[in-house]
Amino acid sequence: MFTFGRDHEKNCSVNYVHDPAQVSAIQHVIDAVHDFLEGSRTSSDVELIIATAFTTGGSGVWEQTGSWLVKLGGERPEFTKLWSDFATHKSAKIRFRAAAFVCNLPDAIVQQLVPKLLADRSAKVRSKMAGDLWVKPRQRTKQLLIDRLAIETNVKVRGALTFAVEAASKHGG
Repeated sequence: MFTFGRDHEKNCSVNYVHDPAQVSAIQHVIDAVHDFLEGSRTSSDVELIIATAFTTGGSGVWEQTGSWLVKLGGERPEFTKLWSDFATHKSAKIRFRAAAFVCNLPDAIVQQLVPKLLADRSAKVRSKMAGDLWVKPRQRTKQLLIDRLAIETNVKVRGALTFAVEAASKHGG
């Protein structure tokens, strides 16, 4: 997995964390990923660190943690199961965070998560998922969007779904 190196990544991470007290959380993620790549940490250790930072981290932490998880999961598919955990988390805030990354995930995972997130009990999560599929249409999501639009009652979510269906139609989704 390509990185610019542990120290460089940690130095850059500071620029994106809004609460200085949370810098250590993302730097812990970066250390864990690099330790794993070097063979000195287990995948279960890294999963726990990533899950903790993603679910408890504030602005700048959860976003960077998600980006590290996308990169790590691209080379080590065993890590992608965390996305399903996040998409079914009890907190709508965490499900929203998962929705924010779906369009960056491999198609197989997208096909698992999109139906869950489009049917989420939170209108904010449903709207986020539809909105991201409007901005970045994905293969084989058009019918899922159409099916959700047929039963969606929230006006804001219906608008996002309509735009997403149009975008999917243009991109053969």
